[in-house]
Amino acid sequence: MSSVDQLEAAVAAGVRAVHLAIDTGLSRNGAVESEWPELFERAADHAAVVPVEGLMTHVSNASSEEDGLQTARFARASAMLDELGVRPPLLHVAASAAARDYVGSGATMVRFGLASYGLSPYPDRTSAELGLRPAMTVTAPVTTVKRIPAGEGVSYGYLFRPERDTSIAIVPAGYADGIDRAASERASVTIGQRTYRVRGRIAMNALVIDVGDDPVEIGDEVVLFGDPVLGRQSAADWADAMGGITYEVVACLAAGLTRRYTA
Repeated sequence: MSSVDQLEAAVAAGVRAVHLAIDTGLSRNGAVESEWPELFERAADHAAVVPVEGLMTHVSNASSEEDGLQTARFARASAMLDELGVRPPLLHVAASAAARDYVGSGATMVRFGLASYGLSPYPDRTSAELGLRPAMTVTAPVTTVKRIPAGEGVSYGYLFRPERDTSIAIVPAGYADGIDRAASERASVTIGQRTYRVRGRIAMNALVIDVGDDPVEIGDEVVLFGDPVLGRQSAADWADAMGGITYEVVACLAAGLTRRYTA
C-alpha cells in the first residue's frame, strides 16, 4: 500500500494483511516521507483486523552512499511504526541487485527477481561468479539455408555484404518476438558448439546468420542465448550487443513465444 487511499480500499475489500510501501529516495513507488505519519497511524488503527505484514522500499543502486541513505530512511520509518505498536515481521529493501549488499540493513526478506532466473543483476559480475546458472534458453530452428555470392546484400539496408561466397541461414526470430534490432550485426548465436554472427538487419520475424561453409541444415536448433557454461551466448552478451541491460533481453520476449518448462 503506497497511500492512505490504497490502504482504506484494501481494508474495505477485506484483505487479510498488507505491506506498506515507502519511498526512501527512488522517487517511484511508495509514500513519501511527509505522508508516513498519516499512513502509519491509519495502518495502526486497522492493525487488529488487517495486520501490517510487511514494510518495503526499493533502493536505486545509485551508489553505496546514496543507497545507504535510503536504508537509513527505511530504518527511521520502521522505528516510527514500532512506536505505534506496529512491528511487521517482513522488512524488505533489496531486490536481486542489492540483496548481497544489504545484509546488515535490518531487512528480514529480499525480493529476488532476475537472480531467480539465474542471471546476474550486476554489470561487472557474471552469473557463474555469483554461483548462478541461467534457467532460460531461447532457441529457434533454421528454416532456410542458401548459398550467396561475394558482395550480395543481406537483409534490409544491406548492412552486410560477404567478402566471399558463403552460406546464410534464416532463423524465424525477430523484433516482433522481442529480439531487439539494435543487436543487428553485433549479436551471435550458436548451433551445436559453433558460434555464428547475426548478419544484416534483424527483421520483424527473422534474422540471418553467416554459416560459411559449415553443413548447417534446415531444422537445426539455433540457440540465441542460454547458459555460457555450455558454450552458448548469454543474455548478457545480447544486452551488450543491443546496448541495453540483461533485464530488457528477458523481459521483452514476446508473450506468444512457446515456453517449455523442464526440471
